[in-house]
Amino acid sequence: EEILDEAERQIFQIAEARPKTGGPVGVNELLTKAIDRIDTLFNTDAAITGISTGYTDLDEKTSGLQPSDLIIVAGRPSMGKTTFAMNLVENAVLRSDKTVLVYSLEMPGESLIMRMLSSLGRIDQTKVRSGQLEDDDWPRLTSAVNLLNDRKLF
Repeated sequence: EEILDEAERQIFQIAEARPKTGGPVGVNELLTKAIDRIDTLFNTDAAITGISTGYTDLDEKTSGLQPSDLIIVAGRPSMGKTTFAMNLVENAVLRSDKTVLVYSLEMPGESLIMRMLSSLGRIDQTKVRSGQLEDDDWPRLTSAVNLLNDRKLF
């Protein structure tokens, strides 16, 4: 119960910290913007209007990650939330030139990057965390580093 309360509190803090611009907006202005957006989407050949998640079914339902969306991944412990979220990050970073920000309540940035290197290099996470890499792991690790180097990932 305490964990849920803390998570809810932190989510509300994020929502409150989001920029609030302009105050209330009238329905006519919203309708105009909505019709303009629908028209733009109609004249676009792309099925994915946002950034691809790398998951076809999810992209079909969401049209990709949209710029105005706040994505929160929640679930029970050890269900793969971090792995799923980092896979979304990998796909967003590698398939677009967009800036990607990752905020984790559970894990520091260095640990997240080590997970990404393990995933991208197809190297067992235990080997990466312990430094017990084998000779054939090093080229894959180097390749993973090169994939992420100079990306707009924070």
